[in-house]
Amino acid sequence: MKHYPVIVVGAGPAGSTCAYHLARQKVEVLILDQARMPRLKACGGGFPEKTRALYPFDLSPVLETTVQSATISLQPQRKIFLQRPEGMGYMVMRDKFDALLVEQAKAQGSHFHPEEKCLSIQAEPNRWLVRTDRDTYAADFLVGADGVPSRIARQLGLMRSFDRYGVAIGAELRVSDQQLARQGAGVTFDFHHVPKGYAWIFPKADHLSVGVFSTLTKPGNVKAALRAFIEKEENLRGFQEMFYCRGHLMPRGGVYHRLVTEGALLVGDAAAMTDPFFGEGIYYAARSGILAGQAIVRAMRENHRRLESYDQEIYRTLVRDFWWARFFNFCFYRFPRLSYPIVQHSSYLQELVLDVNSGKLSYQECVLRVIFLSPYWALKWEKGPAE
Repeated sequence: MKHYPVIVVGAGPAGSTCAYHLARQKVEVLILDQARMPRLKACGGGFPEKTRALYPFDLSPVLETTVQSATISLQPQRKIFLQRPEGMGYMVMRDKFDALLVEQAKAQGSHFHPEEKCLSIQAEPNRWLVRTDRDTYAADFLVGADGVPSRIARQLGLMRSFDRYGVAIGAELRVSDQQLARQGAGVTFDFHHVPKGYAWIFPKADHLSVGVFSTLTKPGNVKAALRAFIEKEENLRGFQEMFYCRGHLMPRGGVYHRLVTEGALLVGDAAAMTDPFFGEGIYYAARSGILAGQAIVRAMRENHRRLESYDQEIYRTLVRDFWWARFFNFCFYRFPRLSYPIVQHSSYLQELVLDVNSGKLSYQECVLRVIFLSPYWALKWEKGPAE
């Protein structure tokens, strides 16, 4: 039976990033994934600048578009147009991005077994047994990076009470050259198309990504909502080809859950590391992967298998800010007659939201600034629309 110090189950951004950082510390890692790489993934592909800053290697080969503008619809026939010529972030295709991360992890010494499905795990004294559809392996440490719902989390007895999912469906569309040029380097968000969520258009190098996302667990027929959005939007209507379409659950971060047991932990979507408002997950997957790698290396150096430091760091750096994101989400959707006009007319608040997405501000900083200015907006509201 082959033994590895660490086995990572799942080769998405969380798992591959964790493996990369472990391998840089000369830790032998095996990455298992049931899919063949590269493979498309249900994901809009939004890639904030703060995510790029996490990686010490060149990501430019997989950055499809530099986003320079955003068109946001909060109410029918009323749109906000925002511009940042220096860029608001990037777009990636998950098949290319995930494959690059795996290659970087392999270049550092990680082993990768694609098309090998993890069937079960078993705890033994001071190690884990991992049984796949090909073989059985032993590991000192186990990382669950297998998305949502996570088989590893269930077998570890973690995330048992986790029931806070959003729902999304995304598609990749080939459109005419005129439609692609008209969309340009801008993203589109339509917040009145689905309940407590939004529809999106994200520009890629040679096509458009489109989808709908709701923070509700049962938002209705998302397939019908996607079809209606495509038919409504000039840059999508009459598309040439839909070469990928898939729905999926979206974990909503911001509820504390224990993410570790002795010698094992969860990262990425398996650990609900997703922005509760925007639904963005790549940044938080990567951050959790880095923190997981650091916790495992620390445990190895101290000659134990306790990983509580990871739980504590996740709570301190990510989960607490997710609480503020949930509060922002609640106020935004619970009081639309107030929040929508304020966002519509306040360029300051629009810039705050962009700064949160780029990583310049935390959700806590954003919400506290909004609370500080709320009396001003309330007074302005008595006289007319917020400014």
